[in-house]
Amino acid sequence: MFIRDPNAPTPKGFALFNLGFRAFFFGASLWAVLAMLLWGLAFTALIPASVASVSWHGHEMLFGYAQAVVAGFLLTAARNWSGVRTPQGWALGGLFALWLIPRVFLPWASSAMLPWLALADVVFDLFLAAILALTLWRNRANLFIFPPLLLLVALANAAWWLATLGLWSQGHVFGLVLGQGALLGIVLIMGVRVAPFFIEKRLNVSITARVPVWVYRSGAALYGLLVVAELLGAPWLQAVMAAALAALSAWVLWRWYAPGLWREPLLWILWLAGGWLVLGLVLKALGDPGGVARHALLVGGVGLASLGMMARVSLGHCGYVVYPAPRGSVLAFVLLLMAALLRVVPPLFSPAALAWAVPLSALLWVLAFALFLVVYAPMLWRPRVDGKPG
Repeated sequence: MFIRDPNAPTPKGFALFNLGFRAFFFGASLWAVLAMLLWGLAFTALIPASVASVSWHGHEMLFGYAQAVVAGFLLTAARNWSGVRTPQGWALGGLFALWLIPRVFLPWASSAMLPWLALADVVFDLFLAAILALTLWRNRANLFIFPPLLLLVALANAAWWLATLGLWSQGHVFGLVLGQGALLGIVLIMGVRVAPFFIEKRLNVSITARVPVWVYRSGAALYGLLVVAELLGAPWLQAVMAAALAALSAWVLWRWYAPGLWREPLLWILWLAGGWLVLGLVLKALGDPGGVARHALLVGGVGLASLGMMARVSLGHCGYVVYPAPRGSVLAFVLLLMAALLRVVPPLFSPAALAWAVPLSALLWVLAFALFLVVYAPMLWRPRVDGKPG
């Protein structure tokens, strides 16, 4: 890995649209700050609830933040997997604009604007699925995984918008459940691909061989059944699938563990994200006491995994030394971990705790991603420090 000479001049130029991870990681982290800030203000009644409703909050964390992280990761990884170029320059800028327009205008949109925002949002999802399908056309192992899941994201997003437009009363519920299922599924697959590889390479231990492929395939089947059970509203099937998947996931995490992991923040954040996944599944298996299983999965699981992957990918693909993590990274990781703990643990024992736990959790989330922007945004919009393209 290239280590930048501290005496070398700072790279010149604007590189935000050189590769997918740059634009979408920057957009995702900025929106993580702004959207959660709006939600915190609406929750505490400092701004009208109509600006940031509960349904809007769920939609933007999934189809805004999480989908942007997925887009950045897959547009970059698919290029490496297939050797086929993904959008750059004006093409990438246009794709980014499709994602950005609904984010900026939805909180303030008039009813006349809503159909156009819906069209831009869903077309972005469809374009992303099409780009990945074309890029991975000869890479069948990934072709039959990511584009179909992205199409499910588009379907879920369309369902949410149909409800927003007053055309389907159940669209919000269906869209958020399916969207969570599809996007969490993508993040899980990304985690399975990168986490053991990162641990293995950094700590010089054998990790990937510890878990047979059939275990991951069994986990994917269990997860698919869990999502179907949630869509069908079958609580007993949800509980059984969640319990089985929690046990399997805990075993995988145990097999991934290696001495020295706690010395590397870029490793332990991904490992702890898996722990939050297990906790969320256990809570689902127990009937979701306190109604916090979803946030254990999304704030703890998706939040920690996405922040860790954005940091690791940004460092590697911008030409910086990866280990140790840059100053400020650990604090950002800890702030997000505290945000997850506050959002899940106090309400688990007392519903009344929501009144203070939610705004504090939102504040810690905002601080975590604001700090990520301070540390990593300059890397994302400047050219690679080693002079290579990308």
